[in-house]
Amino acid sequence: MRAAQDVVLVPKKGYFKPPRKVVYATNYLEEDKIAIQKVTHFASFFDAEVDIVHVSSKSKAIDRALHQTMVQELKPYVRYPKSSFVLKTYRDEPGLGLENYLKVAKGDILVTLTKKKSWFDQLFAQNLSKKMSYFINKPLWAVKML
Repeated sequence: MRAAQDVVLVPKKGYFKPPRKVVYATNYLEEDKIAIQKVTHFASFFDAEVDIVHVSSKSKAIDRALHQTMVQELKPYVRYPKSSFVLKTYRDEPGLGLENYLKVAKGDILVTLTKKKSWFDQLFAQNLSKKMSYFINKPLWAVKML
């Protein structure tokens, strides 16, 4: 998936309905500060809740103290009262954990951050948005960051 702007994917057997819960997948990047503002602004039109979720595998889990440090860094950029931060660890890969969280939390749309990758990153980095687009059964909003 390559686009110059944000992309919203709606599954073939799905549909877009006004969201009650938006799930934003974070990896605690600097770009999250801008993307979260965009997501909470969108959610405010629907009076929807926003879960800002970090999902990791058991082998790459972060501890609660680091999570709290990252939350404190992001909080000033989240000016939406219906937002909450969530840390989840799954034994499988993060994409499956994120899909599981979306189901359990009854999320209506998943938001991921995509950014331009260097040639080297394109070879070795995994693209969560692209991976999720193949098997998710809810709308996926890929926020484009340069």
